[in-house]
Amino acid sequence: MDSDNPFSTSETIMNKRNVGGVSANSGESPSSGGGLPLYQGLQKEQSVFERGNAQLDYILEMGQQSFENIVEQNKILSKVQDQMSNGLRTLGVSERTITSINKRVFKDKLVFWIALILFIIGIYYVLKWLR
Repeated sequence: MDSDNPFSTSETIMNKRNVGGVSANSGESPSSGGGLPLYQGLQKEQSVFERGNAQLDYILEMGQQSFENIVEQNKILSKVQDQMSNGLRTLGVSERTITSINKRVFKDKLVFWIALILFIIGIYYVLKWLR
């Protein structure tokens, strides 16, 4: 399974802390005084933070690429809409008809965005209620 995600290896899966239980690595109880020296523990924690930061950077990069793609698609759609309007004018469709079509497109977009916002708010309240 080849993935574009550089963090999908088993090395990057963070171990859960063992609170009040037997240590998974050493087989000793936590009260026996075993474990990592302070410096090694800090190094391990630092490496966990570095991996987390790398994952966050990767996610932010993907988000920025997605945003750039959406902006580019919006520009293309605006150009297509202008070309369609010009084509309708060439075919002899009245300005009144073109204006009514554009108003309908605007209303459809408005309904979509309002529905999306209400959907997100609904998800928020459902998650809040389930907790």
